[in-house]
Amino acid sequence: MIFGDLDCLGEMVTRNARVYPRQEGFVFEGVRLNWSQVNDRVNQLANAIRKLGIKPKDHLALLGKNSHRYLEAFFAATKTGMVAVKMNYRYSDKEITHILNDCQVQGIIFDSEFAGCVRSFSSSVPSLKYFICTDEKVEGALEYERLLKTVPATEPERSIQGNDLAMIQYTSGTTGKSKGAMMTHRGQILLANNGALGLSRGRMLMPMPLFAAAATGRTLSNVYLGNTIVITRDFEPRHFVETVEKERINLTGFVPSMFYILMEKVPDIKKYNLSSLRRVIYGAAPMTVRQLRVALEVFKGCELEGGYGLTETGPYGCRLLPEDHRVEGSEQEVRRLGSVGRMGINGRLKIVDQNREILPAGQVGEIAIFCDSNMVGYWNKPKETQEALDNGWVYTGDMGEMDEEGYVFIRDRKKDMIISGGFNIFPKEIEDVLMNHPAVMESAVIGIPDEKWGEAILALVILKQGKSATEQELIEFCRHHVASFKKPKRVEFVQDFPRTPLSKIRKNELRDKYWAETGRKI
Repeated sequence: MIFGDLDCLGEMVTRNARVYPRQEGFVFEGVRLNWSQVNDRVNQLANAIRKLGIKPKDHLALLGKNSHRYLEAFFAATKTGMVAVKMNYRYSDKEITHILNDCQVQGIIFDSEFAGCVRSFSSSVPSLKYFICTDEKVEGALEYERLLKTVPATEPERSIQGNDLAMIQYTSGTTGKSKGAMMTHRGQILLANNGALGLSRGRMLMPMPLFAAAATGRTLSNVYLGNTIVITRDFEPRHFVETVEKERINLTGFVPSMFYILMEKVPDIKKYNLSSLRRVIYGAAPMTVRQLRVALEVFKGCELEGGYGLTETGPYGCRLLPEDHRVEGSEQEVRRLGSVGRMGINGRLKIVDQNREILPAGQVGEIAIFCDSNMVGYWNKPKETQEALDNGWVYTGDMGEMDEEGYVFIRDRKKDMIISGGFNIFPKEIEDVLMNHPAVMESAVIGIPDEKWGEAILALVILKQGKSATEQELIEFCRHHVASFKKPKRVEFVQDFPRTPLSKIRKNELRDKYWAETGRKI
């Protein structure tokens, strides 16, 4: 056994079938499966793909939107010792082809919606031999439901060690080309355990794309507890609140941008009965005090929890717990709301300088995380692995500081830092100021070429619907809240930003437009 009564990651489904056989496991649209039924379907799929010829340690790609079948395929792979490779369906055909070749997948399970994409790379990925479509008959592919009927639901044979790979999770690529973070069975089981600490049993709604690392962590923690997982295919704001009301959801999670969209698209949100919610977990970025006040009012009586982590570490690197969310507290407590919390249980965190020496409290440096769920390296990238991983510590590339009580404040991505006139400027500080302007919905601050200063500060701004502001107004607003050299030199108004699946802004793409003719990026 790797941990407790679990001999592999997929064993969590087996245990739930044993302990909670008649309780609902997966709910998706019109499908309701109890844990016994979920386990039977996972076993059937596992036995079917083994029968096809996909072996333990082979790589099985998943390309689809959220559904019960997506999770069944993930647990079927991890129950048999195959390595699950969760694909970002928003990537271009070229990017997907690169990833499939990079990790040499042997089989792919996909939604018919992506059949055209699959056809485009089917002949350019030599290792790929097996195609299974989840929801329709597609030429050249096996049918998922028909495949399940060809084999028994007996537990598949397996011999899995804790350090065997369970999945390869590709990074979202906010700073460059995606890399495949290798995750072990032991690491992911302990991630599920750590994330479950402090949670209660109940019904969890998953509106985030399941291929994303944050969604993986939160789903695994709830499966670990034997909770019911209610799945939505996409995040559609009104459907989200309707589902919370109808399914009596107790727990859900989102990124801050999803909350902003919810407020904009569902202005009558208070007419819905959301009283069943006990906890909402947010991550990818801290929420401002103003935003938290709105969230606490919308989800009245519900606890909020912030989280911080990376694809390489899992989403529970730091946790800003419900008791830390005191919006009317002391000045210190309110300031704390701008943090991502303290290091979670069973982990360590430090702030280091450029020589990776530990810095004292209050000084800005690179954040490094040591925890059970850390990756064991990047697939097929020894140089990048050596740069990011040292003695089990993941060096995140995020710049931050830690206060005397251990609360961590993210200042920026190391690669997003702007150097103007010899001064280090962290875009997040300016973005936080702009978010307090009543007309600003979202902003992204980047450095652009400047002959005199090296880099100048550009703020790209999305305005709230029905609101207006001028370039000079926003520059002056910043001047009153930050040092003069930190205020934007220019402000441009945009409709949206290029984003990762979890709505993080791809700043590397924003910068490319301005640096294209310089032959450099800083």
